[in-house]
Amino acid sequence: MVKANYNKVIVGLIILFSFAFYGKTLNHQFVWDDERSHLTKHANVMEGKLSAIWSKPYDGMYIPVTYTIWTGIKSVAYNKQKKELNPKLFHFANISIHALNTILVFFILLLLIKNTNAAIIGTCLFLVHPLQVESVAWVSEFRGLLATLFSLLSMYVVLKNVTTVSEFKSIIKSKWFILATVLFVLALLSKPSAIVLPFVLVMVIWTFYKSHWKIAAKALLIWILFIFPIVLLTSKSQSNELLSFIVPVWQRPFVAAYSLVFYLYKLLLPIQLSACYGLTPEVIVSSWWMYLAFAVLVGMFVFLFVKRDVYKISFASFLIIVITVLPVLGIISFYYQRYSNVADRYMYFGMFAFSLFAAYLWNVAAKKNTVKYVLIVFVVACSVLSYKQLSAWENEFAVWNNAMEQNPNQWNAAYNRAVQYGKQGKLKEAIADYSTAIQIKPSDKISLVNRANAYGMLNEFGKAIADYSEALKQDENDASIYYNRALTYYYMKNIKACSYDLQMSIKMGFKPDPQFVKEVKAELKRQFGR
Repeated sequence: MVKANYNKVIVGLIILFSFAFYGKTLNHQFVWDDERSHLTKHANVMEGKLSAIWSKPYDGMYIPVTYTIWTGIKSVAYNKQKKELNPKLFHFANISIHALNTILVFFILLLLIKNTNAAIIGTCLFLVHPLQVESVAWVSEFRGLLATLFSLLSMYVVLKNVTTVSEFKSIIKSKWFILATVLFVLALLSKPSAIVLPFVLVMVIWTFYKSHWKIAAKALLIWILFIFPIVLLTSKSQSNELLSFIVPVWQRPFVAAYSLVFYLYKLLLPIQLSACYGLTPEVIVSSWWMYLAFAVLVGMFVFLFVKRDVYKISFASFLIIVITVLPVLGIISFYYQRYSNVADRYMYFGMFAFSLFAAYLWNVAAKKNTVKYVLIVFVVACSVLSYKQLSAWENEFAVWNNAMEQNPNQWNAAYNRAVQYGKQGKLKEAIADYSTAIQIKPSDKISLVNRANAYGMLNEFGKAIADYSEALKQDENDASIYYNRALTYYYMKNIKACSYDLQMSIKMGFKPDPQFVKEVKAELKRQFGR
């Protein structure tokens, strides 16, 4: 009874601290893909048409459970007078799910380590580690939080009951296994990254319930059947055509090693975090560091494998981290690689492994108070760093300003910050960032067009024409570029060139402003009698 009450107090403290710590995000705005890709871009999603939400993928992911819950939140968060969404409820949902995930981590660690204080220290790391900030502060990553919630629930159900049966048939017929399977499917339908769960579970069972792991592994193989359609849907909706560079197959293990070492480094020294690191495959393969990273990882794996009976939990924690980020290490191409091969949010579920390792260290430290003091100081340091990092997600400009401060040589951050400068009317600053984006990615048509627009607003028409013309070399079938160039020629009083571009845009199906067409025709008649 005393233990149960103590655990209730811990649960209450987790909820309280979650909102006290991440509560400042309740005043944050929508950023990045929140509205333009997930909440308002698609009419079916915006209008909450569940049949459409469940019928196909959106933006490269089949995540109907996430969109269904978002639909419910939007029904409350939509302001009819202002005709806009209030971000507060979405941020509230993110904090709530993170708190629930942290509670589940506590009970799973308690189940595995059987030491309350050790479970608490591991739980604190999961709660406040700086790598968690992106997932909690960014509304779009509700999908990752939700997938982790169902994954951890499924994990807890399995670990709680795996020792109660000793036969394969008994497991697959049990109510708890059916429940765990349903939770796994819900995780998959929240975000495809949940495909790693069965492999993580096998690793955990091998570590802590070795006499049951073979039977459990056979049962968990059934879950593979649910993975195939998710992988197929995701792969079909994420085209490699969007990637400007595809890593040669022989280099992919080295790219993966570089990315994995990056995550291990950020786990231990979580500083200089960013919404986008700009570490694209092109950047990584141009560095010899990826070969060194590969050698380091091979060395770590060989050592831990040879000593796996001595350092069983260390070996398991290392492999679980590898497993959780394996789908996004670059072995298989994925959409976000066009911006970066690494992202903080990819480590959200994997943080469980780091928490497990921290709990294990606390547990084996026994009377070695130095280790415990180091862990406490690390958790406190993480809290300070995380709280500071939350400010980087306050609004769209804050996100990209922070990203550019960490790495000014990245196309995505430069482009997005330029857009924000443009919205603020800071056209010279916008042009500078568009120029950075174009220098990094010369084939970026959108940056060229936007820079041309900015030049036009500054009456630097010659530079605008040059950018529009360069953009047309990238895509000669873009009618909107012809139309924009026509407008610029009109302001330059080059009516002949203006008329040509206007006609080209119309032939391609562009619908121009009728008043502008009328004025061009009148000017042509005045100058050339036609």
